[in-house]
Amino acid sequence: MDSAFSTAIPNPSLAAIAQLSENSRLGFASRNTTLHQGIEWSKSTLALGLPEWSGKTASDPVEAANNGPVVLKNPCSVQGRALPPGAYVTQGQQANSSTVNFALDVAMGWPKGDYLDPQPLASGNVFQNQAYGNYVFGVYMASAGVSLNSALSGANAYAFLRSSYPSGTQMDPNYGSLPAANVANITNGYNAVGNGTVCHN
Repeated sequence: MDSAFSTAIPNPSLAAIAQLSENSRLGFASRNTTLHQGIEWSKSTLALGLPEWSGKTASDPVEAANNGPVVLKNPCSVQGRALPPGAYVTQGQQANSSTVNFALDVAMGWPKGDYLDPQPLASGNVFQNQAYGNYVFGVYMASAGVSLNSALSGANAYAFLRSSYPSGTQMDPNYGSLPAANVANITNGYNAVGNGTVCHN
């Protein structure tokens, strides 16, 4: 479900203005046409050339940054400052009783960086945070009364349009745009609601 969105300037003329603006100190136009990749990228350990584990404590699980999507035994172990699964149960239940709430959550809540996206505040590496995000997506969808197949089909469609994964990632045979690990995490969250076993810190 994660997603690698590319940042774009919505108006091409703004991009041209930004590229051609004069540097008052040097008296000529700037030629750096690279878009800034954002504050989170620029302060990451990988951007600084440090190993992924360098910002972790000894008690944190260590995984290489290029391992790819993972299934976590306890997704709440990387919850960090993200909303707990119980909040996704509540949000899903509210969406279950309101088609408008559900439509707003799907269109404007789950995309990367929006109000239901837990990944920026989770505490693991990128793949652990994706695992937590997929788990709570399953929790939300079960609480909203959406079938598991519909939840996975929606995640698959979103991934087809917006996501990319490292080469060699094992993709799910039924939902070809989703890694098998993402399908497992969504399914685990979905089933946890039905079984009353939603994880918590």
